[in-house]
Amino acid sequence: MRSARDSIPDAAISWREVAHQQVGTATMRASGRSVPYAALIALVAMAACAGSARLTAPAHRPSGPRLGRSTRRAVLGQWAAALAACPCCAAPPASARSNAAFARAMASSSAYERAARDLKLELFAQLDPARSQSAPVRVLCELGIGTGPNLRLLPERVRRDARVVGVEPNVAMHMYASRAAADARVASFELVEASGESLPFEAGGVDAVICTLTLCSVRSQEDVLREVRRVLKPGGRFIFVEHVLSEDEPFLALQQRALDPLQSLLADGCHVTRRTRGAIEAAGFAHVDARSLTLPGLWVVGPHVAGVAVA
Repeated sequence: MRSARDSIPDAAISWREVAHQQVGTATMRASGRSVPYAALIALVAMAACAGSARLTAPAHRPSGPRLGRSTRRAVLGQWAAALAACPCCAAPPASARSNAAFARAMASSSAYERAARDLKLELFAQLDPARSQSAPVRVLCELGIGTGPNLRLLPERVRRDARVVGVEPNVAMHMYASRAAADARVASFELVEASGESLPFEAGGVDAVICTLTLCSVRSQEDVLREVRRVLKPGGRFIFVEHVLSEDEPFLALQQRALDPLQSLLADGCHVTRRTRGAIEAAGFAHVDARSLTLPGLWVVGPHVAGVAVA
């Protein structure tokens, strides 16, 4: 005897399973200020879903019953949770007050950091000479340091011996980053109010640059990457972890493209459609070791590129 599940088309089942999985594991963790924003984005996501379903080729168009109200709510909740979980997309900073609210939201956001922790630890380990047989890091720059979640993941030797400089244009983040540096026992830590397009270093003055969830929102990836190359010493490393446009899931990429204009407008220029891997590979580094992957539980901000580029 066929169950009710058997009567639902495959496309609908996949939506149901994805939605319930995400809603069950990624609830609203953002502050009260960021939840309305995520809910607004969720409404647009649902409209994009409906529009893309009408554009589906006839051979792939579901022919069974439409999704019920509970499933539509689950899908909406999934998108809202995904946006609330992403530190760079949780709230739209525009003024001093909203910048402060954005900083608070980032400081309390842990879902993304849990998903990315192992990946970051793997990449940051390359800064430890004992493990990578590389030269010791004397000066480390982090672009868009935010509230400083990466500091505790740095190798102990880097935290103890290196001069760590955080570049962050939102001064509301500085208090949280300073606190994170103290908690991580970073011996020499500085914060600079600056942008990635104009780094406060002499040419060749930096041993390593870290960049996580930053190239999604800079005005010009090319300019930032040119600056990274300028400040890095020959052989210096650029470590990156960035969410990007999905390259292997066309339906997910369609959703990202549909949502990107509003995402950029409301999330301080954050884009979910950037092809960051290509930009890094074309930036003129001597060597680029990059891989594409998907972090679980983050939906449209799940597709990532991560790796190390050598100057």
